[in-house]
Parts: sequence; structure tokens; C-alpha cells
Amino acid sequence: MAETILWYILLLAIGAGVVLTYGIADELFYQSHLRKKNKKKTEIESHRAVKPKPVQRTVDTKPVVRGYDSRDLFWEDALLRIDELKRQIAAELKKEE
Repeated sequence: MAETILWYILLLAIGAGVVLTYGIADELFYQSHLRKKNKKKTEIESHRAVKPKPVQRTVDTKPVVRGYDSRDLFWEDALLRIDELKRQIAAELKKEE
């Protein structure tokens, strides 16, 4: 009879150990799942926070394409730009010497 009681105690201890181990493993799995979920959520939120807003053009920006009322104005502007570029190139050449 004592032997039977010892077997019952042993089986009860093994069963308790299995239940305890399963509970710990389940809790660890649940916590790691929550950590991954929260990490993804914060990454998504940080990407949203970093997303650049569209830049609004100001009035002061120079247009890329210029419009002219007449050919004379175009040629006058073109010649002025050519003279300005020549001066810039000459100044850069003087700096190199």
C-alpha cells in the first residue's frame, strides 16, 4: 500500500511539472508574440511619422522655363547670361592660377 501511495505522489509530481512547464512555455510564447506585434506597430508608426509632407512651392522660386513676349527679349536675356557665364569662368580660371 505504501508503494502505491508513492507511485501516486510520483505521478502527481510529474503531472504538476508538465502543467507548470506548459504554462511557462505558453506565457513566454504569448509575451514574445506581443513584443513582435508591438515592435511592428511602432515601426509602422515611426514610418508614418517620418513620411515627408509635400513641399509647397513659394513665389520666390525661379521658374525653369522662361517665357518671353518677343524674340528680342529672348536674345537680350541669352546674351546677358552668356556674358555672365564668361565672367564666372574667367573668375574660376584666375582662382586656379
